[in-house]
Amino acid sequence: MTVYESLEDFKKDGGWLDVISYGTTDEYPETRGWGSWEGVREVCQNALDEMQAITGVASYETKVTSEGIEISDSGRGIGIHNLLMGSSEKPTWARGRFGEGLKVGLMTLLARGYEPEIYSGSYYIKPMFIDMKFKTAEPPYYIIERIFVIAYKKIHPPVEGTIVKIKGLFDDYRERFAVNLGEYVIFSQEVIDAGKTFHRQILNLGPGPKKIFVKDIYVCDADSIITYGKALYSYNLVWVNLDESRRIPVSAHIYFELGKLYAVCDIYDVWVSVLKVLKAEKDDYIEYHMELPGHIDILSVQNAIKSAWDVVFGSDAVLVTDRTLEKFVDWLGYKAYRLPWCFTETFKKFMRTDKSEVKEFHEMKRGRIPEEEYTSSERARLRIAKLIADALSTVYGGKSPSIEIWNLPPGVKGEHHPLAERIVIARDVVDSMLYDFLETLMHELTHYYTGAEDGTSDMIRELGILAGHVAEILITHPEIPTRIREIIWEEV
Repeated sequence: MTVYESLEDFKKDGGWLDVISYGTTDEYPETRGWGSWEGVREVCQNALDEMQAITGVASYETKVTSEGIEISDSGRGIGIHNLLMGSSEKPTWARGRFGEGLKVGLMTLLARGYEPEIYSGSYYIKPMFIDMKFKTAEPPYYIIERIFVIAYKKIHPPVEGTIVKIKGLFDDYRERFAVNLGEYVIFSQEVIDAGKTFHRQILNLGPGPKKIFVKDIYVCDADSIITYGKALYSYNLVWVNLDESRRIPVSAHIYFELGKLYAVCDIYDVWVSVLKVLKAEKDDYIEYHMELPGHIDILSVQNAIKSAWDVVFGSDAVLVTDRTLEKFVDWLGYKAYRLPWCFTETFKKFMRTDKSEVKEFHEMKRGRIPEEEYTSSERARLRIAKLIADALSTVYGGKSPSIEIWNLPPGVKGEHHPLAERIVIARDVVDSMLYDFLETLMHELTHYYTGAEDGTSDMIRELGILAGHVAEILITHPEIPTRIREIIWEEV
């Protein structure tokens, strides 16, 4: 093991033109949690950015030799100033053009036991870990640290563009890249950023874990960042930042990107497959991460979703936006379906929903049941109600209300219609236990005779007073409870 007293000694020993020291040890890559593929990723994305910058088309070449892999482009080459830590010329549209990622990627490859070297224009560039001696105040008055450096020298003849050789690396990175996947694209949206053309894409790579790609570079399996479930498709996205480790995308950016992508997707088959998964309620496969933008005004997209919805869920299906209305939807004769909120928030802007159906159609079903349709039991209950109401009218004064049986929405037991001098009771309440029927009757009679409103202290007080009046009537007018008993026995 050679230990160098200074960088100058190392420079002379290797015949280097110059050496750049980063002051980082071989332990640093472990703090990033990177593997070999992240290192290769940085090299590839730099090549893609370079070619897109000068030709408008992202591309690179790769080949396998007996020593390892070679990644090359025909761009302008890496400038020495690009190798300085903290130096980056990365434009807004870039995947990662000669920024911090390349240096960390080279360190990672070295730490993983591979040997990267770069040929760029007139330079041969060699990243290395070398052993350096540093002075200390305590015996033995020095320590030896393994630090990262990049050394370079002139070569002749120069090479075109940049060639990166990674010796010892062959196959353990391949599945993590998505370049030239045109045959798998089922939907693509062209995006222009700073004059450069990219394509957001929905890809179908067949069975197996689905993937998130950022500007052609594979980042990770979709379900590694989507907490709640697996993705239905693979995706190639554009404006996605990576987290601090640069290993996975920032989830919020994924949501937004997928939303923008699906917001313009008018492929009927795509929507059928997504909605089939939702209908099956297989939570492991639901696209929880698909958040469409709030404003969708593309008619073709809406038509594709509506057509797919009718095929998968049926033309009588209603999107539930409020769980309290599910019974109401059933009452109207529709089928209620709940979807993850990210779908619901968008679909409700142009789909049939519980609220839209309630608003438009509930009056068609809501209303009075004709007397000729009353059952004998229902007629008996109304006779009891009329006895009690007539008796109370002598206490409160005024006319006794008419009492009718109505079809009312789920959860509505009864109503007081003051202008019509009418009390209506829901049919299911009339047909329920006598206690429930009488409780609803007393509640609505309180509204009728006192005008007290629900949710007020007046209502609570007046309901108690009315109950007291009923008790007094039953005690002082024994013929009334006798008649009620007769009606009940007639009902039985």
